[in-house]
Amino acid sequence: MATTKEGNGRKWLELGQGAAEFQKILQLLVEYDERTGRSKRCAEPHLHLMRKAIALAPTEEVRIYACALGGFVYSLAAELQSACGRLATAWIHEDGIRLEREQFSDPSHPVHSIVCLTDLLADARPACFEGARAAGEQVQLLMLDDTLYSASA
Repeated sequence: MATTKEGNGRKWLELGQGAAEFQKILQLLVEYDERTGRSKRCAEPHLHLMRKAIALAPTEEVRIYACALGGFVYSLAAELQSACGRLATAWIHEDGIRLEREQFSDPSHPVHSIVCLTDLLADARPACFEGARAAGEQVQLLMLDDTLYSASA
């Protein structure tokens, strides 16, 4: 079983091989938000575009980290590093597929055949933030630092 990196009291995992499958999930969510108009009603529509960039980018240019918050809700951080530049973003992801499985315990129900984030995290590798592993490492460290987002006087 993989160990995890603790940062700010949280345990983070990097999706690694599961990143490509998660990009498919994210692309479906992005397309749904666009079809329903939800992306335009968002207070900050550029955040939708950042998630869309992560969903559509070549997998080898993307790193995705997840931290369980409880109840199949995760804090996600993603970085896109390409020849054109670097993009880093973070959001909260509720694993609705995993929640549906709780309601439909019958293994023949279709919801049990859909891959979800919780499934991908079962095979995720520990997130390691020591040393300079990649060009975007400092961006990730800043994104994962909760003290930047706490209310201060």
